[in-house]
Amino acid sequence: IMSGTTQRTSHYDLPRKRTTSNVRVRRSQMPIQEVVKILIPVILSMTLTLVFAKNFPTYKREILKEMHKQIGIIFFGKDSQENEDDLIFLDYSESDAEWSEWKTAVINALIIVSCIIVVTVLVVAVLILRGGWILGIILGVFFTIQLVFYPLIILHELFQLWNCAMDIITVGIMIYNYIIIGLLSLFYKKFPKKIQQGILIFQSAALAVILMKVLSEYMCLCLLFLLSVWGES
Repeated sequence: IMSGTTQRTSHYDLPRKRTTSNVRVRRSQMPIQEVVKILIPVILSMTLTLVFAKNFPTYKREILKEMHKQIGIIFFGKDSQENEDDLIFLDYSESDAEWSEWKTAVINALIIVSCIIVVTVLVVAVLILRGGWILGIILGVFFTIQLVFYPLIILHELFQLWNCAMDIITVGIMIYNYIIIGLLSLFYKKFPKKIQQGILIFQSAALAVILMKVLSEYMCLCLLFLLSVWGES
């Protein structure tokens, strides 16, 4: 009798064991699926960045000098190359030694990270004071500016690479459609996730290309190190 009851209970418990094993298999597969979902956008973003970096011109001193000149004209009303003391960051010169370039890169990276820290403190203060709507407006404005300038820079580089001309109206229509899609992906929760990921991947790759155009290798290494330290803290 005992053996019969044992066989019966084991027979009845077989479906339960199968279901529990299936649940365990599904739970073990869930982290793998989550990792794959994260890795695919990262790999696509890195691939697009490498394609841009391979075809577009990267850091050159002439680009940085031109940027210094434009910043001086905008903020100080004169050419910044006439008086380099007016710059909020340090300039590189052709005769700089390697240790001098490292020192300049560290100082410039510290300036950028200090600005990030100040902005973070301001954002936290706004949230504490219950000014979330103000923060939403500011983020919307900055995101719109990014949606305007990032594709413009990429299109400019592509037109130079392909040596083709494009009228302003067509470019304006393309940028307008991109802005609308980008804003919808930001504020509309039911927007397709694939399009949201595509917008973010393109924005990340465009930002990487812009940084490679104006930052030297020393500057990029110092900035990545300081940002990782700030992120861990």
